[in-house]
Amino acid sequence: MRFTQSIRQKSWRFLAAGVATLLTAALLSPAPAQAGEAVGDVGPLSVSQGYIAGSSTVTDDFGDEGTLRRGNSYAYTTAVALWQSILYAEGYISESGIDCSFGSGTEAATKKFQTRYGLGADGVVGTNTWSRADNRLSLVPGDSTQDLVYYTALDGTQVPFLRDKSGGIYWVRVSPYKWASAAYFKADSTCGS
Repeated sequence: MRFTQSIRQKSWRFLAAGVATLLTAALLSPAPAQAGEAVGDVGPLSVSQGYIAGSSTVTDDFGDEGTLRRGNSYAYTTAVALWQSILYAEGYISESGIDCSFGSGTEAATKKFQTRYGLGADGVVGTNTWSRADNRLSLVPGDSTQDLVYYTALDGTQVPFLRDKSGGIYWVRVSPYKWASAAYFKADSTCGS
């Protein structure tokens, strides 16, 4: 009797886990490209996961990330906070400018970043801009769950990120006391506070 009950409980847990996986996949599917948004800028893995993610060598972690720009579906997310942290390290926005919102200030700062690194200055964070940024990442091995990843600006200023060892999801500081996963589908309520 207990063996049968145990099997039944495990079956329900397995079914519940399968349903949760399907629902998560449906909720995290990337939004279709909007007008003017290059489909090639939307990476197949990280965006479909719903998070900025990477694995192995950090200097190729961002090349497959989704496009960030004013007005697109990712314009108010913690993925933007990660990008704004890079702009902060470069000296283009203040710490209070890390607000998860890709507005005119972030667009102007992105153009400055693109000019500094020899890219076309359109204010859109696409494949080339992400790739230029990830060339400035360095890894510090961490504990059994996360590694520390630093972005280092040309002047030596660094901002830290965390990267999960399981799944490679990046975490960004959204306030002085809080970290959030760098997600394409949400902004953190404490972002910028």
